Amino acid sequence: MRVLVYQNPNAGHEPESATALITDLQRAGHDASWLNAKEHKLEPSIAGAYDLVIAAGGDGNVGRTARQMIGSLVPIGVLPLGTANNMASVLSSGRDNLVERIAGWRIRPFDAGTVSGADEPREEFFEGVGIGAFAETAATLTELDGVHPPQPGREAELARDIEALRDRSITQPPIECALEAAGRTSTSSIVMLEVLNIGALGPNVWLAPDADPADGLLDVVVVEEARREELTRFLDALVGGHETASPFDVFRTPRMALTPRANAVVHIDGRTVQVDAGTRVELGVLRHAVRFLSGPLA
Repeated sequence: MRVLVYQNPNAGHEPESATALITDLQRAGHDASWLNAKEHKLEPSIAGAYDLVIAAGGDGNVGRTARQMIGSLVPIGVLPLGTANNMASVLSSGRDNLVERIAGWRIRPFDAGTVSGADEPREEFFEGVGIGAFAETAATLTELDGVHPPQPGREAELARDIEALRDRSITQPPIECALEAAGRTSTSSIVMLEVLNIGALGPNVWLAPDADPADGLLDVVVVEEARREELTRFLDALVGGHETASPFDVFRTPRMALTPRANAVVHIDGRTVQVDAGTRVELGVLRHAVRFLSGPLA
């Protein structure tokens, strides 16, 4: 099989060398090549020359790879080398079972969410879009990562991130936001709003564990000001290492819009943008946009 490893070589605390990856694939009988995802775009002419593209890195590189392959019939395999690895969890993709997953060849269609109005005319996302506590936390941590040395390991980074989100849940100013879905418009005072394509958010926070990224629907979680303490308690449990179910309801919709009444930070997967008060952000679904290689338990 012709396999391309599309790797972010800087991802994670325990990087995998390109030579080791290629050697393992060649030993399994594959014709393997490597491409630096930080330096090269994955042009259709490149991806189309392979039977499988491996997105090696964290969630950021998985999303980058998938966005460039929307509409392609070439499947994407995920090799989790990042910190949270939420996409890998959804796809049951382990760091050590890549060769076995290729041999099993289970292909899973996967939706892309779409967002317009926040920054670009339209862009796709594979994890989620939101405003409030998580978006603000993500923006702050991105700034810190630019000026402070990295955390000593994956677990330390996850712990820092979930503690930062818990702390932000306490101090986050509520955002008045108009929500349009299913032909109805409502206004809420929001501490955190997440529109999810997969069930997990950021540092392994499972807000919508039953989300199906192939059902043509977005899973929406709205945490209003009146439920701030519930959010903090939920995050406190995660900080303490306790698995606990999200206490928040999920509603599903193929499309929706949100309009914050004040300036707000919006996260789109792993990046953040500032939107002005009154900006209408529209979200939808691009059904079965890509195909992923899935593990046996997905």
